[in-house]
Amino acid sequence: MQRSMLFLLALILASCQPGVYKHGNKNERAMAHLKANLEFLASDALKGRETGSHDIKVAAEFIRSRLEMYGLQPYGENGSYFSNIPFQKQGISDSSSITLIKGKTRGHYTVNRHFYAYRGGDSSYQGVEQPLVFVRFGIEDSTFEYNDYKNLDIKGKTVVLLLGEPERQGDSTFFNGARPTKWSRSSAIKRKLAREKGAGGIIVLLSPRGMNMWKNMKRFMGSSKLGLAQKQDHEIPEILIDSTLARNMFDIRDLSYDQMYKKLQDPDYDGSVLNGRSIQWNLKDQTEKITGHNIVALLPGSDPALAGEYILVGAHYDHLGMRNGQIYNGADDNGSGTVVVMETARQMAHIKGNKRPVIFVWFTGEEKGLLGSKYMIEHAPFRDNIRAVVNMDMIGRESADSIYVLASGLSSSAYHALVEEANKKSARFVFNYSLDSRDHPDRILYRSDHWSFAQKGIPTVFFTDYHHTDYHKASDDVDKINFLKLKKAVELTRQTVLDAANGSDDFIRDNWTEEAK
Repeated sequence: MQRSMLFLLALILASCQPGVYKHGNKNERAMAHLKANLEFLASDALKGRETGSHDIKVAAEFIRSRLEMYGLQPYGENGSYFSNIPFQKQGISDSSSITLIKGKTRGHYTVNRHFYAYRGGDSSYQGVEQPLVFVRFGIEDSTFEYNDYKNLDIKGKTVVLLLGEPERQGDSTFFNGARPTKWSRSSAIKRKLAREKGAGGIIVLLSPRGMNMWKNMKRFMGSSKLGLAQKQDHEIPEILIDSTLARNMFDIRDLSYDQMYKKLQDPDYDGSVLNGRSIQWNLKDQTEKITGHNIVALLPGSDPALAGEYILVGAHYDHLGMRNGQIYNGADDNGSGTVVVMETARQMAHIKGNKRPVIFVWFTGEEKGLLGSKYMIEHAPFRDNIRAVVNMDMIGRESADSIYVLASGLSSSAYHALVEEANKKSARFVFNYSLDSRDHPDRILYRSDHWSFAQKGIPTVFFTDYHHTDYHKASDDVDKINFLKLKKAVELTRQTVLDAANGSDDFIRDNWTEEAK
């Protein structure tokens, strides 16, 4: 669909909204803007705003048209409001398979039944046979004087590794104490290390808890995955295997998977059973290039001396699209944050009270792994001049009197204090910090776009209503939104941004440590 057609569709649909913008007091006008914008963005017409779809382009055109109306300057590429992001949609052909070779015995296993693929590897791996090497957790970390690769030759071989990390001696917690280290957060860091060490392929075994969810994993592991397009000179196959394949690989059939996993974790288990065994790869990649768009607007500051210091306000505008014929409108996730940033931009453009410039951004690809914000922090020309960040993700449900707050003190105690004071001067929410922990089992701290900036030590704050019964369901609709809470969220956001834009505090990163990453 051409850009002009997208614009026309967005304009026609948006024109159907109630014409109430010019009536009532400022609170009534704010509520009218919030409701009208959300009713469009979370309507069935946009089919769930999935990243890379035609429908999210309509949403982007609608937001762009509003920014022009508000008088915000375009701050994307080539004088536009759009920052183009190269995505790659990658999947594995249903005909893909692997063969486990044990002497003269050959066992054949099919994709999306016995294994899921992180990567299929490039075409040079078709039919290639590689020896198997057990590397236990696949961790090398000098801080803990721990190395699973010691005295192992893995070059050109397929490594087999466990998710998680070892227990402390005499303890049942992580080897850094009660808090999981980076090695437990995902398999990505382990797979990266294995690639750097020259592995020819990677096989990952889930924890018992993860294996219990195997059938449900097809929803997100068994389909094509969207990621940032990256130049890869050489890709190796990387897969996640089921309990049947794992047992056959290690010849452990008389134990439950839980018992087998504990056995494999034991430092005395050397994995020598894999000696002489190999894997033959027959994976076929399917790749599609897609362009996505962050939407970026600028409200210039009034003080030329502060022109190089930006306050960034953001929310992701993508959602899940359609599943099984149902539209996932994502009114709260994250239509709510999207329209709060829009209304904050409208009001601030009218007030023009900021000394420092303010960047308003609507991220794409958050639901695919924070892709839009990851791209921005690595490629935006202003990335090294971001002074502070405000992020909103799901803020339209539950009580209008309280809100969850995360990350405000992660790097700077001064920024935390500023956010507290801004709230006292505006919405007067009851701040709930119960999710603001790296140890929280739901790991909310890491699951929205603020985290892309927080990892760089940039002062951030993340406002959310947390997890409700309609989270990632087709029932997340506009009729359940608390618009009074959205209005108060605008007040809080506006005051926080103004205080950060006009204050003299340098937000010294007194709380920042490398462990925060």
